[in-house]
Amino acid sequence: MKLIELHILQSFPVSCLNRDDVGSPKSATFGGVNRARISSQCLKRAARTHAKEHFAALKKFEGIRSRLIVPQFEAALAELDVPDPRKVATDIANELSKIDAKNKTGDEVTTAVFLSPGEIKEIAAAIAGGKEIKKAIKDAKRLDAADIALFGRMIANDSSLNVEAAAMFSHALSTHKVETDLDFFSAVDDRKAADADSDIGQDRRAEVE
Repeated sequence: MKLIELHILQSFPVSCLNRDDVGSPKSATFGGVNRARISSQCLKRAARTHAKEHFAALKKFEGIRSRLIVPQFEAALAELDVPDPRKVATDIANELSKIDAKNKTGDEVTTAVFLSPGEIKEIAAAIAGGKEIKKAIKDAKRLDAADIALFGRMIANDSSLNVEAAAMFSHALSTHKVETDLDFFSAVDDRKAADADSDIGQDRRAEVE
């Protein structure tokens, strides 16, 4: 197997590049100290969106990872005059994931699915031609999805639809020890005098004078 391994150093100003589930900067303990961390998922998404934006003319980075897959299939089926496209789209979504019962519109599935526009159209065309949903999904190609080939995908409902990633990303760690600090927001009323709100302003003014 041919393998190209890249180790990249990138400088960032003080910032919160990647948040955890409570909104704090992500971190990791490495080498006995706490370091700043950017998750591999965050890096992969940045690479995907960059490729989609800067190589749009190639039409090869068209993959879209989303829970909102029902409307996409419904539109593709409706264009081909498939009867009751909404129901068929819902059946397709249930094969790929599972309709989220908490979503009142029925547009979302519980787990985001990585699909390409060409794959969606091919599945819809196969169903319009009389093919069963499961077989239509299995037979679909992803010729417009280099990003799916690079970064892979996992579909829990059917492992045969999984794509093994050609590229692997490690979590990015800072080269040095990092201590996470809490920040806060403050706002100043531009129309108020410096000493209008408290004695603190008067004290500071006195110090200056």
